[in-house]
Amino acid sequence: MNSSDKNPACTNCRQVNCFINKYCSEKWKVFLTENKSSGIYKKGQSVFSEGNIVFGVFFIYSGQLKIFSNGLKGKTQIIRLASSGEMLGLRGMAEKKYRVSGSTLTDSTLCFFDKSIFFRSIKENPDLALNVIQFYAQELCNIELRQKMFTQFNIKERVAEALLMLKSKFGV
Repeated sequence: MNSSDKNPACTNCRQVNCFINKYCSEKWKVFLTENKSSGIYKKGQSVFSEGNIVFGVFFIYSGQLKIFSNGLKGKTQIIRLASSGEMLGLRGMAEKKYRVSGSTLTDSTLCFFDKSIFFRSIKENPDLALNVIQFYAQELCNIELRQKMFTQFNIKERVAEALLMLKSKFGV
């Protein structure tokens, strides 16, 4: 990993799927680069945990993560899978604490923006605001589909749907 991958700048980001890269003005990319932190997380490392206070949002520069919830009797339910270019943690800001946990499936580089900085960028970049809304509208559709799958599909259909989702998300 080269040094630019350890602390990627928004102004010359090579992550084409990143919402900041796609929907923020050049002026805001400079501002966000100056007001973010980046970190490298090893495979299996926790990024945030259920019940912890939300301080901001993460963007995945590289890597793959799982978002999950700990249920009854210690069972873990995977809520969603996320990969390069996606954001994490925005839903938790509505309640001030994470309702889910996130951990890495592969070595990953994440960019972190304090929630006040991120909200300012949404206010100043209408394309970013619109696309964040569209992203979460799609997430709601995905949740509805998964709910239907788990309540109406038999076990073979659920396994097949899970394999198709993994192929779609990670190409595996």
